[in-house]
Amino acid sequence: MTPHENPMATPLSWSQSRLIAYRILGIALLAVGGYVQGVTLDNAGYPWLVAFGVLAFLMAGLIVVDVVYAAWRGDGQACRHCGHVRKLKSFRFSSPCPQCGQG
Repeated sequence: MTPHENPMATPLSWSQSRLIAYRILGIALLAVGGYVQGVTLDNAGYPWLVAFGVLAFLMAGLIVVDVVYAAWRGDGQACRHCGHVRKLKSFRFSSPCPQCGQG
């Protein structure tokens, strides 16, 4: 098998790596947040609250880095479903992606 046939041998692009990071952090944040909510805030324990705070901070940081990177490149915002970069339009909060059709 040559390196061109093996998908694990090729480096990830920015859009692929950001989608993976969003999914991993989102799942971890939901899991820890669900645990903290399930056992109530008073009984959760300090390490669980710190983990929740750190994950929330990392998610917010990832969003800031993603927006700053898109603004710096001047291309627009990448679709969170397929990674296709689309131009941002004035006075629109959400528009469907031209590639996958999701908002």
